[in-house]
Amino acid sequence: MCEFFSFAVKKDGTILALLDSDRVRYLAEGKNPDSHSLICEHFGVNEDDCWKFQIEMDKSDVERLAEAPLTVETIERLQEYYDGGIDFKEFPTDYLPRIQFWLNQNIDKIVQAGNLKFGADLKETIIGKIPAQFEVILAYPRTGRQIIIELTEEFTQVRGKEDWWKKDDMRLIIKLEKDYTYSRLFVSRYIHKYAKIVDDTPQLFEEYRVVVYGIAGTRKEGENV
Repeated sequence: MCEFFSFAVKKDGTILALLDSDRVRYLAEGKNPDSHSLICEHFGVNEDDCWKFQIEMDKSDVERLAEAPLTVETIERLQEYYDGGIDFKEFPTDYLPRIQFWLNQNIDKIVQAGNLKFGADLKETIIGKIPAQFEVILAYPRTGRQIIIELTEEFTQVRGKEDWWKKDDMRLIIKLEKDYTYSRLFVSRYIHKYAKIVDDTPQLFEEYRVVVYGIAGTRKEGENV
């Protein structure tokens, strides 16, 4: 299933997980850092030669980690998190203290990873009907293509306008280069008024517009734009 939070254990007891800058980098590439196949590929090991584990957590679980640390003090408890790989029956029980120590040592990094996973939803942050202008600092860098996919999930593209989308009385305009990577965005929300002839009578209409601009994007090769 590869949900947050996933890790793998090699036959020699080495614990593998994607944290810190590695997690941010893979998120920026649109990859799932909790994928066991990606974890094992990153560390150059065969995932079939590891025990794979997944401690499924949501946002509230992450918030409670400071007061309720992760525990795997019994083999039965650890088995609840088993997610494939080498048969769990072959797992050495003397690796348990090592895993518990690793979890304790990395609790801050796991919380940080959880905040990346369950931080403020980009769509909820940007899209709204209250006029405003503001900067958005992304939790991790994303390509313009990723941002467009996230923001336009419930919108329909406007015919003949590549960077316009619509939903009811709202228009979303995204001024981003798809292959550039962005860490910051600028958002302008305003009400657009326009006249339209209906049944030979001019009428005034309003639509909400949300315009998204990129700030200091970079090309894939790292050139600033």
